[in-house]
Amino acid sequence: MYALRLLRTCNRFRTIASISIYTGKSALKRAAKPVRNDCSQLYEKLPLQVREMSSYSRNPRTAYPQYHVFGERSMLCIKIILPKFRTVRGDALVTDKSGKGRMLLEFTPSSAERNYQWNDQVRFALSPEEVGLFCNQLPHHEIELSRRATSFYPGEEDENNNLGAITNNDPVKILKVSPRDGASVAFTIDFVKNGIGGQSEIGPLEVVAQAGEFEIIAAIMRSSLPVLVGWSPLVDIALQYSINETMHSGYEDASGQQPWTGDKSGDD
Repeated sequence: MYALRLLRTCNRFRTIASISIYTGKSALKRAAKPVRNDCSQLYEKLPLQVREMSSYSRNPRTAYPQYHVFGERSMLCIKIILPKFRTVRGDALVTDKSGKGRMLLEFTPSSAERNYQWNDQVRFALSPEEVGLFCNQLPHHEIELSRRATSFYPGEEDENNNLGAITNNDPVKILKVSPRDGASVAFTIDFVKNGIGGQSEIGPLEVVAQAGEFEIIAAIMRSSLPVLVGWSPLVDIALQYSINETMHSGYEDASGQQPWTGDKSGDD
């Protein structure tokens, strides 16, 4: 705790020093210089973990992209589950066969006052192929996808799912996405058994995305397709490797001249 308080104090002094330099007040400038130097020395004496915490606040290590659509009695959150990779031959990276990414649709019910019931969330994870189907069919055609309670997708069901014990008589989770008036699109999730919906204490849940909101969703899904199958990150790595190999090998073109040096023979 002492180290954290000291770090915050140093940050405040650094701010004062920056303001004084900007305002051009020589008195403040003279007063700020030794404080800034002292803080730099104190900062170097802080434990390594505290200094790392300070750097993390400026340079985040990861991010959690998500997009929300708010309905009357529920909220839809769209998240991405990134693909998994593995190494081959020691230093090459490939997509794991069972590690394709997924697009996660997360439905959260709420009361009339938008008091969200986070423990009652219902999730439906889309495979890359199903995301491609969304992009191809919507917003002109209805789509319906189903999941049995025994199925498992990363980030979707687990042993604490809302249906309780898994049996052969469990209802099926149904996701329906259908066009509505004014270019809006309705996302509905329900539990169906023997053709009858409402087979869970939660649901059916529905969120209507207006035209502008659905345009954002469609753009997110379309741009995420190469990422979900691992294509974009692996192509970037392969391209950079090819460039590095070319530069390090001193590649020459057919005329025997290095392409990046240019041909000076025609210059006057």
